[in-house]
Amino acid sequence: KVQNGSDLNLQLCNNEITSNGDRGINIDVSGGSGSNVLTGTICNNAISEHASYGINLYTYYTNSTSQLSIENNQIDHVNQAIYARFNRSTSNSSLSVNSNILNTGQYGVRILAEYATLSPTILENEIYDYSVDGIRTERGSGGLMVPQIEGNLIYHNARHGIFLQVSSPITLTNNSFEENFVSQLYNDSSYVINAQSNWWGVDATNDIINGTNPQNLNAIYDAYDNSAKGEVDYSNWLSLYEQPSTPTISV
Repeated sequence: KVQNGSDLNLQLCNNEITSNGDRGINIDVSGGSGSNVLTGTICNNAISEHASYGINLYTYYTNSTSQLSIENNQIDHVNQAIYARFNRSTSNSSLSVNSNILNTGQYGVRILAEYATLSPTILENEIYDYSVDGIRTERGSGGLMVPQIEGNLIYHNARHGIFLQVSSPITLTNNSFEENFVSQLYNDSSYVINAQSNWWGVDATNDIINGTNPQNLNAIYDAYDNSAKGEVDYSNWLSLYEQPSTPTISV
């Protein structure tokens, strides 16, 4: 816990963290007087068999900043692999989720901003076999959320590959979506999503190739399904997906 005007540079790498009950890694940056600052990296860990969270990050109040990179971890059999909540945190806060392998639980990556501004990067992860969403970004009251999502493999999730709540138009590119049951991409915002140059899976790609575009695709939830939502621009779709190299996990 980082509080009462403390600074922490966290380097938490090369560990096996298994069956610790509710949470594998829990980080709380909040409270007290003075400026609370967390910086650092969580990398190359194997995290599994926790009831609620593999990595849980909570950054709270106007005197608290977290700048964290989560990279090259393998997290599995956890309800929420990575959950990050920013509530009234400073605008200097940042989060990078890169090159992780995440599978089996309810959510892969879930990030929430409430009365906070956040532009997280979610790059080149492999995310699969979740009972709800592979990636989920959320805006609570007063939250500004502008994620960068690129180069991820997202498949076999029971609801949405990516569920987006954003506060401005964004671009997501070079992701691979395959066999996410309800939708590959769900735009739960009023903003246009530039989703050019993604692989949408075999069925959706066949629909695109054989139809007149743009069209209402079953794989994408957007303005075609609800006029209050922004349109997803899926033009320049990939006919063949050349995936990034599989992340190398060293523990």
